Amino acid sequence: VSRAEADWLVGINATRALTCKYNAQLSCGRVQTPTLAMIAKREEKIRSFIPESYYGMTAKGQNIMLTWQDQKSKSYRSFDKEKMTGLMKKLDEQKAVVEEIKKTPKKTYAPLLYDLTELQREANQRFGYSAKETLNIMQRLYENHKVLTYPRTDSRYLSKDIVPTIKDRLEACGTGPYRKLAMTAKKKDLSGKLAFVNDAKVSDHHAIIPTVELAEFELSKLRDHEQKILFLIAVHTVEAMEEDHIFMETEVEVRCQDEIFKAKGKVVKQIGWKLFEECFKNEDGFAIENPADVGKDSIPQVEVNQKFYNVSAAKTEHFTAPPKPYSEDTLLAAMETAGNKEFEEDTEKKGLGTPATRAGIIEKLIASRYAVRKGKQILPTEDGKVLIEILPDFLKSASMTAEWENQLLEMEQGRMVPDQFMAGIEKLLSMMLNHCDSLPEEETRRFQKKESMGTCPVCGSLVYEGKKNFYCGNRECNFCLWKENKYLQSMEKDMDARMAAELLKNGSVRVKDLYSRKKDMYFEADLHMDADEKGRVTFSLSFPEKKPTKKHKRK
Repeated sequence: VSRAEADWLVGINATRALTCKYNAQLSCGRVQTPTLAMIAKREEKIRSFIPESYYGMTAKGQNIMLTWQDQKSKSYRSFDKEKMTGLMKKLDEQKAVVEEIKKTPKKTYAPLLYDLTELQREANQRFGYSAKETLNIMQRLYENHKVLTYPRTDSRYLSKDIVPTIKDRLEACGTGPYRKLAMTAKKKDLSGKLAFVNDAKVSDHHAIIPTVELAEFELSKLRDHEQKILFLIAVHTVEAMEEDHIFMETEVEVRCQDEIFKAKGKVVKQIGWKLFEECFKNEDGFAIENPADVGKDSIPQVEVNQKFYNVSAAKTEHFTAPPKPYSEDTLLAAMETAGNKEFEEDTEKKGLGTPATRAGIIEKLIASRYAVRKGKQILPTEDGKVLIEILPDFLKSASMTAEWENQLLEMEQGRMVPDQFMAGIEKLLSMMLNHCDSLPEEETRRFQKKESMGTCPVCGSLVYEGKKNFYCGNRECNFCLWKENKYLQSMEKDMDARMAAELLKNGSVRVKDLYSRKKDMYFEADLHMDADEKGRVTFSLSFPEKKPTKKHKRK
């Protein structure tokens, strides 16, 4: 209830206040506005970015490629062109010696299961689906086909009571492209400790996995995009059950003329869950490749004190790159982690919105024309950038909105009372309305893109043409000239732009083709306008004097 009330109060008050103040159709929301602010801020960083040249150096000794490293900063780059040119000349064709070889065992842990946001991100990466498209596909798999568990979840874990059913669920994937996954799952021993099993991390709904009903389901009934999403979930479920990916990282350190060069490589000792990444590297997107060739060392074998003669040194030039525009994938990740730096590590809930609402927020920004899709990128429109520019910081603060999400979770768990949360919302509304009241008139004309027709005779503000009238730009002023008004329509005439401009400039305008029903004739007259202090307009006519005609004498 508090979430709904807060969203409604912030959305309707901010939207109406700004729309009235700026005389433009604007839209704000508790979550959509800080999301738009993130998109606009990223665009501004890209627009203002100035690339800089930087330099690196490589050295080839026999069959090993080495990279120069600065001994003080430990960086592999330098912005000093002259220094790097001098080093290249100094080191080229000199002797180098292997000083140290470090071998470090490392591992990449198997991933947790999917929650909605993580699945939307990966579907965007692999298939280019928008967050909304992915959610719609999952909803059909859940509601219509019954082959998927509840999709709108924010948990990546299962409770202990689900574990005994996992094999049955994956063995249900026993036909078509799922066959190898089912065979792999059947061999697994699930009696030990599993990283994705944690009762404390499951609240209303557990992570997304296939259902047992998949065993009786005909996969041919699924559309192509539905099969892709279901397969993605099946693959990921098996990955989560697999062993860790273990490899040995080798770092070779070489000294040449007191300069340090390094080379890195790795040898895979246990491919583990990474085997299933191959599913998405094949043309059909399903088959699992044989990893027989995996495990070869990516750098040649060398020994300490080994010497390289006549090394070939080369300077390389590069340019700093601007940040990348948000894609649906990276924007969802940014929304999920917004405000992280402002929270303690053990804070449960962080980010903008919920997994179930984030896709809708992105779609709403696009529907409102504040953001636009360009390929996989999500960019702010000109209207979106201007909206963020005019909004006060407290309305577009991602950290404050993330804090509200955390408070809503605390309320759900009984650690916060609704009145405390709503008091913060009411304080924000007061700040927002006071901000609108304090805006200078010049600022409120920001969205007036139309050319003015003239100056209002009542308050002195600019007058603009609307669909049915010529209206004063000051919303507190009632002055307007209706295009269809009773006075002129009695003479079968409508107010046009030329007439309005002349009336605003001179208070009168010469009008032709006025019609008199009484005399059944057209005539010409001067139309006069008078406006009182309340903006009420009255009209009157005067008739120009007829010029005397010259009489010609008869011959």
